[in-house]
Amino acid sequence: MKNLKRLFILASPLLLNACTIYHKDSHAILCRDESAKNFIVTVTDENGEPKPVKFTIVTDIANYDEPILEKQFWARIAGFNRGRKWHTRHSGWESGDEPIPMYYSTEYAYVEKEDGTRVPALAEIREARTPQSSLPGWPFEETTIDINADELQYNRHGMLMYASVYIGFATPPPEPGDKWIIHFGKIQIGDELIDIPPRETCLYEGYTDVDLGMSFLP
Repeated sequence: MKNLKRLFILASPLLLNACTIYHKDSHAILCRDESAKNFIVTVTDENGEPKPVKFTIVTDIANYDEPILEKQFWARIAGFNRGRKWHTRHSGWESGDEPIPMYYSTEYAYVEKEDGTRVPALAEIREARTPQSSLPGWPFEETTIDINADELQYNRHGMLMYASVYIGFATPPPEPGDKWIIHFGKIQIGDELIDIPPRETCLYEGYTDVDLGMSFLP
């Protein structure tokens, strides 16, 4: 028994290295209010009759922790008409309503900083780098995009933000404590221009973990 106790005492400093280290993390995120906007627009159906349709718009900011995004701020937007047909990995296109165009440009988009400075959005709109990415990729040829087009919604697979388009601002991303207002501008559905709710930046404070696994170093 004495030998067993002695073995445990000698081994215990080694076992302390088998742990997960938590690093304090703080960065700017968008406040949760108005993260998604649902609204109804009256459109004309295939028979020429007026029809109220429910739409959803979701906005967010890009994952600017990536080094390539340190010098420019990016936000993203996605939208669709409720009940539209969807594409799934296993079944292909499922039955549903036809997509209704939701045309978006950056004409009315800008960032408003705490000191009142306004930074207009760049004219170009970019697609996601990969179908499941939260980073901007190549720019579209056009400066007005139908964000509800099948070409974008094809890669959604249950996650609306996978169908995002990205808009850029010629300014570095906000620091953790900055209070910015992101004005996404307007979206056109039929003959109506719909205001997209602005979003404010908030401070996120938390921890990220790094699992070190089992280490036998003292």
